[in-house]
Amino acid sequence: MGAEVDEERASALPALAWQPISVVASLMGTVMLIFSSRLGYFGDELYFIGAGSRPDVNFADQPPLVPWLAHVMNDLGGGSLVVLRLPSVLMMMAGVVVTALIARELGGGPGAQLIAAGAFAVSPNFLIGGTLLATSTVDPLLWTVVTWLLVRWVRGRDDKVLLWAGAVTAVGIQAKYLIAVLWVVVLVGVLVAGPRELLRRPLLWVGAAIPLVTGLPGLIWQANRGWPGLEMVGVVSQDVARFEGGRVGFVVTLLQNSLPIAAGALLFFGLWRVLRSPGLREYRFLGWAVVLLVALVFALGLRMYHVVGLFGVLWAFGAVEVERTGVSRWFRWIPTMPVFLVSAFLAVFVALPWYPESWVKDDDLLNSGRLGWPTVAGAVALAYHQLPPEQAEHTAIVTSVYWQAGALDTFGPDLGLPAPYSPNRGYYYFGAPPDSATSALLVAPDRTMLDGHFDTVTKVADIEVPIGFPQLNKGLSVYLCEGQVEPWSKIWPGLRTMVA
Repeated sequence: MGAEVDEERASALPALAWQPISVVASLMGTVMLIFSSRLGYFGDELYFIGAGSRPDVNFADQPPLVPWLAHVMNDLGGGSLVVLRLPSVLMMMAGVVVTALIARELGGGPGAQLIAAGAFAVSPNFLIGGTLLATSTVDPLLWTVVTWLLVRWVRGRDDKVLLWAGAVTAVGIQAKYLIAVLWVVVLVGVLVAGPRELLRRPLLWVGAAIPLVTGLPGLIWQANRGWPGLEMVGVVSQDVARFEGGRVGFVVTLLQNSLPIAAGALLFFGLWRVLRSPGLREYRFLGWAVVLLVALVFALGLRMYHVVGLFGVLWAFGAVEVERTGVSRWFRWIPTMPVFLVSAFLAVFVALPWYPESWVKDDDLLNSGRLGWPTVAGAVALAYHQLPPEQAEHTAIVTSVYWQAGALDTFGPDLGLPAPYSPNRGYYYFGAPPDSATSALLVAPDRTMLDGHFDTVTKVADIEVPIGFPQLNKGLSVYLCEGQVEPWSKIWPGLRTMVA
């Protein structure tokens, strides 16, 4: 009898509205492609390219998938930003489709599927994600896929779906460890609201073993180096406080992502309905997972994009409830074509750099962090090539921040520069300069980092970048450090820092 019920539940799926969903995904993809070549490499992209050229099972601040992908795409594209960011465009387009699939799993017809897909497409966070190659692009798609599979399991009770969820999580673990937190809040949600039957399914735990086994080499790497990845939780919180306004910035960014009315209203409507609607009772654990995740991220002072992986399922809940039960008069106009068009315009206006480069503000890290990197590399190359050849041979190029090292890794080979070094974040673990390097060119906002480690530290150039974020790509100088007091092998551990 139970098997018959499960079969009946599994067979009752509405048709998938492929054509309109494909149109929405294609329109979103076109917009992202247009803007993907704007400005320049973002600092994290430069780091990923540099890290990816040094293959490893793990890095200090993240798993290896995105650095590997960045290195491969940059090589394939010969430095083309469009090619580098093409995977991001495709992943965001896939997110549109998967969000529609969630609505379908919930019993939503073509209208609900289109509303859910449209909400994903006009989200500022995901539009930005499609114009950068970052972990914040890969992670939300994989979270959306996991929630789709969980919804699919609830509807059909097909335990093989749980194995697929484990496989997707295994991929996610190679992009960002945060996907483990998704499962923590989901399991807490199940304990609070059910279905607790999920916890008794053996294939859930078999699926959980997949990311544990595939992620084991990375965990061993982390353990052998004192768990720098855990240290990054505090570092990110400091970065958010310094660059993004802390917890106030979290709320502001959340509201900014709600500015496109269709996406914002449907997001909160979906959360409200999954926590209240009898028709969504079986899925209520996902609503509690959202509440818990937002509270956790807010308490830790982390970034708003750490919660956006659960937006897709909320849009699907909202879209299905709009279709199934109708809405009050004040809300009825929101899931309509005119509102979605206005929302799309607002999303582009808020999220994408449609304006001239000269309009970018220094404190706009997302955009100012994409400017000036060729100038930085060019200034360092000029200083390096002015050294006598016999001195240049024994001179290491050292940067204060990992972004700067990534820029020199990316642009340096064409300028005749040796590989850079930095004691900051992941670059620290790539190793110290050789002890044979008895002098250094330091790229930093001031001489403090190597002061005391060399007899003389002389400024040889100021790097003139008109627009950039202070101390990252603006306000930098090049210092020639001579008369080394101790070899690099002794001073390097004391220079390590994880804060940019």
